[in-house]
Amino acid sequence: MNIGFDVRFLHFGLAKPASGGNVGGIGTYQKNLIPELLRLDASHIYTLFTHRHLPLAPLQAWLAGSLPQADVDSRVKFLPLEREVYLPVLDKSLGRMLRRFQAVYQHNARVNASDVHLVHLNQDQGHQWKLGGKKTVVTVYDLIGEVLGLYTATSAQRERELIYACWRSAGAILAISEATKRDLIDRVAIDAHRVHVTLLDTDRIVFKPRTDAEVQTLREQLASQLPAELPYFVHVGGIFHSKNTANLVRAFAQFKKETGSNAVFVFAGVPAKYAATELAELRALSKSLHIENEIKLVPPLAADDLSRLYAGAIANVHPSLYEGFGLTLLEAMASGTAVITSNAGSMPEVAGDAGVLVDPKNIADISHAMHMVSSQPDRRQAMIEKGFHQLKRFSWEHCARRTLDVYRSLA
Repeated sequence: MNIGFDVRFLHFGLAKPASGGNVGGIGTYQKNLIPELLRLDASHIYTLFTHRHLPLAPLQAWLAGSLPQADVDSRVKFLPLEREVYLPVLDKSLGRMLRRFQAVYQHNARVNASDVHLVHLNQDQGHQWKLGGKKTVVTVYDLIGEVLGLYTATSAQRERELIYACWRSAGAILAISEATKRDLIDRVAIDAHRVHVTLLDTDRIVFKPRTDAEVQTLREQLASQLPAELPYFVHVGGIFHSKNTANLVRAFAQFKKETGSNAVFVFAGVPAKYAATELAELRALSKSLHIENEIKLVPPLAADDLSRLYAGAIANVHPSLYEGFGLTLLEAMASGTAVITSNAGSMPEVAGDAGVLVDPKNIADISHAMHMVSSQPDRRQAMIEKGFHQLKRFSWEHCARRTLDVYRSLA
C-alpha cells in the first residue's frame, strides 16, 4: 500500500536554521513515527507531502540518519505542494475560504493524481482536502479549542464544524492519549470504535540523565540567563493562556515569599517572534510581583541542550490548563528530572504516580508543590526513579505498531 503522509510541519521545522533541530510537537511525532513505520513493515511505500518552497535536503538528511539508504531510496517518495497564498483581505473568514479554495484545487489535484491509496492527515488540515475515493486516517492531538472555549467567533465556529466533519468522515482516527479519545467521544460524538489510542514517546537517545559536568557546560553557555550558582525550576514550551503562565508566575512569587529561596524560574523555548504579547504580559506580571530579576527567558534550544537544562532543574513545572499529551513531561522524566504538572487533561495519564499533580487554578497548590520538591531531596529522588519506571509505558515502536494495525484495517 502507498501511504501518503503530510509532513509539512516536520519539513518546516527541520528547514528552519534557528530551530536547532527542534521541530515542535507535531514534528516530533512525525520525526519519530515514520522511521518506525518503515522499519516494522516493509510492505508499504510512503509518499511524504512536503513544502515545494523549502529544500528537501533537511528531510533527506533526517531519513538518512534514521534508516538504511536502500530503504529510503526504494520506499520513500516526495510530493511537493505549493505554498498557501495568504491574500490581504479585510474579512478573515473570507481569507480562510480563499486559502481553502486554493488548497482544494491545487493540493488535492496533485494527491488525487498520485498513486497514493491512503492519506494520513493532521487534525487541523483534513477539512482542506477533497480526496475523492482515497481513504484517510487523521491524528488528533488535542481538543484545546473545544475544552477551553476558544471557538467564540462565528468564523471560528464554522472552521470547527468543517474540522469535525472531516474527523467524522475519516476512515479512522488516531488519538495520542486516552484523554483525547474521551474528548472525541464526549465532545465531538465520534464513535468509540473508530478512535485508536497511539501513545507517544520521546527521543531516548537525546533525552537521558546527564552528568553535573554536562549541566555546568550548559550553564556556562547560558551564563547571562542562567547564573551558575542559582537553583532553578524550568518550564518548557509556549507561554500562551493554555499553559497557565500567569498562575505559574504567581505561584513562584508566593513560593519565593514563603520560603526565602534564591531559586530562579526559567521559561525555555519561548519563540519571541510569535509570542510578543504574551512576553510583554509575562514581564509586566513578574515586575508587579517584584520577581522580574528571578524570571529568566531562554530561547528555543537544540534537543541535547534542552535535555541538559531539564537535568539541572529542581523540577519541570508544567501546570497547563489542558494538554492532549504533554511531551515535555516525558522529556523531563527521561532526563532525570522531577515533574510537577496539572491534574487536568492527559497529564495525569502521562505523569502517572511519578509526578506531583496540582490544581492548575489553585496558586497555593502549585506553590506548595514547588516547596515540597525543593525542600525534600529524598522525595524528589523517589519521583525521579518513578519517572524512569513510568517511561516504560511509552515507546515509538508500540505507537507505530498500533498505527500499522489501523492502516491494515483500512486496506
